[in-house]
Amino acid sequence: IHPNANEICDNNVDNDCDGDADDADNDTLESSKSIFYSDTDGDGIDDPDEITIGSHPNDTDSDGDDIPDAIEQIDDIDSDGIPNIIDLDSDGDGLPDAFEGIEDFDGDEEELFVDAKFVIVEIVSKGWIRQDEFGLCDEDSTYKSRRAAQFF
Repeated sequence: IHPNANEICDNNVDNDCDGDADDADNDTLESSKSIFYSDTDGDGIDDPDEITIGSHPNDTDSDGDDIPDAIEQIDDIDSDGIPNIIDLDSDGDGLPDAFEGIEDFDGDEEELFVDAKFVIVEIVSKGWIRQDEFGLCDEDSTYKSRRAAQFF
């Protein structure tokens, strides 16, 4: 450790005595810098992770369901072995994510595409009738959805 030393990434030690250490130092040897992976499409998921799970690192909606990868992420809500980012039915309720969308009709802070307890029991011309996790259903729980028109 001295002013003429090369700065290398080594547990936050300031090798060249300039007040900056490791990656924070502009003089750090390139070969010793920490590795950071690119996120080409800006969805918050590193390109190597997207490639590993089979999504598209250059596409912000890898499965084409109109739900951005940044929202779906690589979780597997229904535990079927298919990450949400490429799962066409992320919550395993039999309705495609493209139909359910990201609305939160029951106020539980879960988007509909991952909210398996929000069950659609009847689709009507002006919206949906909701059945909650306890099997209750009433006429006041009809919701309008811009996506319903795309499918029915």
